[in-house]
Amino acid sequence: MADFYQILGVSRDADADTLKRAYRKLARQYHPDVNKEPGAEDKFKEIGKAYEALADPETRARYDQFGEAGLGGAAGMPDMGDMGGFADLFETFFNGFGGQNPQGGRTQRRGPQQGDDLRYDLNVDFKDAIFGQQREIKIPHLETCDVCRGTGAKPGTGPKTCSTCGGSGQVRRATRTPFGNFTQVAECPSCNGAGQIISDPCVSCGGNGVKQVRKKLSIAPMMDCTDKHFRMIMRKISSEALLYTEMIVAKSLVYTNKKENFLDFNDEEHPISIQFGGDDPKILKEAAQMAQDWGYDEINFNVGCPSPRVCSGNFGASLMKDPEKVAKCIETLKNNCDLPITIKHRIGVDNNDSFVNLNNFVRIIANAGADRFIVHARKAILKGLNPKQNRTIPPLNYDVVKKLKKSNPELLIEINGGLTNIDESLKALSDFDGVMIGRSIYKYPLRWSEIDQRIYGINKKTKSASNIIFSLIPYIEAHLSNGGKSWDICKHLINLVEGIPKAKIWRNQISNKSIKKELNIEYLFKLTTALEEMGY
Repeated sequence: MADFYQILGVSRDADADTLKRAYRKLARQYHPDVNKEPGAEDKFKEIGKAYEALADPETRARYDQFGEAGLGGAAGMPDMGDMGGFADLFETFFNGFGGQNPQGGRTQRRGPQQGDDLRYDLNVDFKDAIFGQQREIKIPHLETCDVCRGTGAKPGTGPKTCSTCGGSGQVRRATRTPFGNFTQVAECPSCNGAGQIISDPCVSCGGNGVKQVRKKLSIAPMMDCTDKHFRMIMRKISSEALLYTEMIVAKSLVYTNKKENFLDFNDEEHPISIQFGGDDPKILKEAAQMAQDWGYDEINFNVGCPSPRVCSGNFGASLMKDPEKVAKCIETLKNNCDLPITIKHRIGVDNNDSFVNLNNFVRIIANAGADRFIVHARKAILKGLNPKQNRTIPPLNYDVVKKLKKSNPELLIEINGGLTNIDESLKALSDFDGVMIGRSIYKYPLRWSEIDQRIYGINKKTKSASNIIFSLIPYIEAHLSNGGKSWDICKHLINLVEGIPKAKIWRNQISNKSIKKELNIEYLFKLTTALEEMGY
């Protein structure tokens, strides 16, 4: 068996992010739905096995010291019966009977815990130390859950003393070995060392007592708009906003021979959510597994699209009339991948628009396992209005969504619909857990250039239109060299230049050259330089 590090193509000191990137790259390359060459499926399984072993720090430590034998249950190991196997003996001798890991630190306590202190180790070279260097860093940290106040239990309930260990968090086990009888003190398997059992966990933090808390802004999935080229433009504007794919019909993904046409995205796009439409749990099961293997950060389920074509397929907004079916779809997605599963829906459909029905829908879906709700604050009218009219004619009703959040404080609820600037978004974030922006950010992307500074509190310089275009030139050049058309990108790019002198002339020059397939990098560079010289 090859070395796990060699399988993933990483060094033995590779960090978690490097391992993850290597796994995602290889998983895409050898996924059996994409790679039909002999041996690809076995290679895909081998890659998965290697990553599973190295992704967990404790398992990786055992592998580093003992190879596959240290993982327990390895091929060729003798059956030790009630002696507990190699892994148990390893823990007995090297854990010091006190719950320590092989490196000497204590096993991480699970269950409710306090939020992290903040620390970030940054390497600075000599030149930067002397002359100074501005860098943007991200410090992931946990905060005590504000819903359960750190208990991990649903409000109104509480943790109970574990009956297995009596609250100690440890159990004793006698082990017979060739060297005599030993008593092993181990973490309680029922409560994972917490000493308490939470039978009704807090929905907001999943029973952990802590959660990642960050004000969120996401860019709505929009057909014919949010392709990977537009997402790359937006990633140059904001490093933090959650990006979405266009809606992908799950059945089309499963049955096509060119899955990469649906699934491919650029590594720079993270964090990125893939949105599925569909109503068949069997199909959604396959789609969920593909999304995870391809490296997406989240799966979103569409129950808000009012398109006649979508509704005729019995999914999109029409599914809101059948919450039990939606729940089965959410359960399927949740049970077949490790990604967060979110749902985007309306406040109602046709005459099915009472608050009671909306609240009932959300509660059923929450019980099915949905992690976040993105609520478009308009109802959908399926007969009589086209999709464009459904974005403007049904009136916005933020009060209904506020009432929904107030009635379900433990749920993550994000507002969508009608927000046109950052000031409005900040105001909405005082009532909701996130905001989703659609047509406004597509039509006027540069008006949202301070997302990272004002929404996420990151101290960084705001980029101008010329800054953004210059940073995209290598990407555009690569796209053209691979046979792509300049219009694929420039149809989105022209929206960056608005509200400045001669903006219309600039857009026309880019558009005409792109459509005629005459745009080259030198011409784009020349026009962008002119923008820069004007101060834009």
